[in-house]
Amino acid sequence: MLMMSGLDCHAPLDQRQRLAFSSDRAAELLRWLRVQSGVEGCVLLSTCNRTELYLNGETETPWRLLCRGAGVPEGEMEPYFTTRCGVDAART
Repeated sequence: MLMMSGLDCHAPLDQRQRLAFSSDRAAELLRWLRVQSGVEGCVLLSTCNRTELYLNGETETPWRLLCRGAGVPEGEMEPYFTTRCGVDAART
């Protein structure tokens, strides 16, 4: 199943900055994600105003994996994420 979790410009800047990725850090995160249980494919979009993680497979919600991979406490970030599944994730 395709899933997407993301932070956009509506999340506070300090929270968005915690999940902003340089190209090297994004590559590290994607390598780590590919070996996580249930992840069949992944795409990370990280710009100055948003971070979105798209996952395909049978796994946890993307925001949880994104936080773990970035070393950011999940509980602090959960309220700022939007998550969509299936066709809704593809329409984002």
